[in-house]
Amino acid sequence: MALLRKLNWRLASVHPVLSFVDPDTAKKQFRGTLCGLEGDADALSILQPLLERLGAECFLIRSEGKSLYHAGAVISNNSAVVLQAIAREAWAEAGIADHIVPQLNSKLLEGTAENVVAHGPRHALTGPAARGDERVVASQGRDVADWHPQAGVVY
Repeated sequence: MALLRKLNWRLASVHPVLSFVDPDTAKKQFRGTLCGLEGDADALSILQPLLERLGAECFLIRSEGKSLYHAGAVISNNSAVVLQAIAREAWAEAGIADHIVPQLNSKLLEGTAENVVAHGPRHALTGPAARGDERVVASQGRDVADWHPQAGVVY
């Protein structure tokens, strides 16, 4: 990018907070998407109105914070996806019927997302961890580690 700047180009970048699984789905989900913007003010003055006409809600990102900002998005999105895969594997290993597993996953994930948004992560925690039931947490942790050592570390 430094070479472009030497040619007097004005630079900006857009970081949509959207899970891009496929283009058609992303297009349908785009309205209301938060888009982090960074770059030269004159480039942003052109870019931001275009994005807002497409339905984006824009906010500024400091260039020096871009990596951590993106890491936060990865933690929020991809870590959640990995955890859902582990949960589905655990339910299957526990003998839950195949047709029930996606329903369990959907109900818990949707409710969790709603609770985190409405109450914040600290107050969205439920179950034995939220109740302080260390015995149950430790017992489940051992069971998870026996079944899947890496998942046991996460648990």
